Amino acid sequence: MANKKFWRIFISFLLIINSCYFGLELYKEGIRNQWMENEQLNQEAFTELSRLGSWTYFIEVVLLIIIVTVAAWIIMKKHRKLLRFLTYINIAACVIFFGIGILLANIFEATAGNLVQHLIGPTFITVLLIIYQLVLLFMKKRDSTFKN
Repeated sequence: MANKKFWRIFISFLLIINSCYFGLELYKEGIRNQWMENEQLNQEAFTELSRLGSWTYFIEVVLLIIIVTVAAWIIMKKHRKLLRFLTYINIAACVIFFGIGILLANIFEATAGNLVQHLIGPTFITVLLIIYQLVLLFMKKRDSTFKN
C-alpha cells in the first residue's frame, strides 16, 4: 500500500512540475512575441524574461533532484523491481512530456526546443539507470556462470 501511495505522489510531482514548466515556457514565448512587436517593451520584457528564465531553471533542477533522490534511495535499498519500475516511469514520462511539448509547440507556435529542454536531464538519468541495471544483470549472469 505504501508503494502505491509513494508512486502516486511521485507521478503527481512529475505532472505538476512539467505542467508548470510548460506554462512558464509558453508565457515566455508570449513575452518574446510581444517584445518583437513593440520595441518599447525592451527593458520590461528583458526583466520579465530573466525572471521567468530563473523559474524554469529552478523547475529543471527540482525535477532532477527528485528523480536522482528517488533513484538513489531505491539503489541504496537494493530493490531491483522498484528500480525497474522507476525506469519505466521515467521512460514513459519523458516520452509523454516530449510529445506534449511538441504538440504545444505546434498549437501555440512556440519553440519546440524550449518546451522539451527540461527533459534532457531526466532522459540522461534514465539512460544511466538502464546502464546500471544492465551492468547488474551482466554481473549476476557472470557470477552464476562461474558458480556452475
